[in-house]
Amino acid sequence: MALEASKLALGQAIAQAFITINNAGAVDGSDPEANIRALGNALSEAIHLYVSSAQVDITTVVTTTAVPPLPAPLPAVHVGFGKLL
Repeated sequence: MALEASKLALGQAIAQAFITINNAGAVDGSDPEANIRALGNALSEAIHLYVSSAQVDITTVVTTTAVPPLPAPLPAVHVGFGKLL
């Protein structure tokens, strides 16, 4: 899917991470360092899901491959979609 379509889910996940950490920080005796680690983990998961949702269109990519016995390189047209890993 296009990253634009995943943008709303990313925003919601980030907002939820901050809401969760805000609520955890409001509890008496909460561990600030643990809260920060939890926030970091939640944000990294949200960003990872967002980036991993991308489909990369490579249908317009054209490369040339040199073949030693031929005088000119051969064009190679790539067709399809890929995913970011």
